[in-house]
Amino acid sequence: MIACTPPSASTRATASSSMWAGSSTMTAPPGAERGQPYTQCMTREVAEVFETAKTLDRGEIADLAYLLLRVLDEDVTDVDQAKVDARWHAEYRRRIDDIESERVQLVSHEETVAQARARLAARRK
Repeated sequence: MIACTPPSASTRATASSSMWAGSSTMTAPPGAERGQPYTQCMTREVAEVFETAKTLDRGEIADLAYLLLRVLDEDVTDVDQAKVDARWHAEYRRRIDDIESERVQLVSHEETVAQARARLAARRK
């Protein structure tokens, strides 16, 4: 791993390899030396967890990601669940109303996947 210091706002935009010089306690994310758009440094502990996670199969990685996101959710203590539920209910109602009034056109799963693949293919060119 490459040693780095956390990038400043101006260097975050470029993600150049020159930003990864400095502190011995931080490491650059994989690919940073190639100019990939990684903008954060990680501690050695995080880098070690990441390296270990790369050895897992896809299902295990998904399980780990889910559990890590749950840990983040547990940190939120000031959430008014009733407000969250009410806003989701309003969103569901709006979407149902849009469908029933034909303000939106439903698209099949197959068509959605085809559109997504076409957009990704266009980006790669």
